[in-house]
Amino acid sequence: MAQSPLRPPSDELNEAIKLVREHQDSKAVELLKKVIAQDKTNPEAWFYLGLAYKGLAKIKDATKSFGDCHRVGSKPCQSTSRSFRRPDPNFEVG
Repeated sequence: MAQSPLRPPSDELNEAIKLVREHQDSKAVELLKKVIAQDKTNPEAWFYLGLAYKGLAKIKDATKSFGDCHRVGSKPCQSTSRSFRRPDPNFEVG
C-alpha cells in the first residue's frame, strides 16, 4: 500500500497531541475519535490514539489503533513495531 503523506495537523489534532503528552489520555481519546471520524486515513491521529489507549492500559485498543496507523501507512507508525513509547515533549527536531 502506498504511504499517505503527512498532512499539516488540525487544531483538534494538535490539542489531542498536547493532551497525550500531558498524560490526559481519556480526553485525548475523545478528541482523537472526533479527528478520525472526520478523516479515517490520518495516520498521526491513529498513532496518537494508540498512545492514548496505551496510557490508559487498554493494550488491545492500542494495538488496533497502531495497526490502523500501519494500514493507512506513514512514518509516525514505524516506531510502533519496536516499542510503545510516549513521545518526549522536550524533543526538538532541527
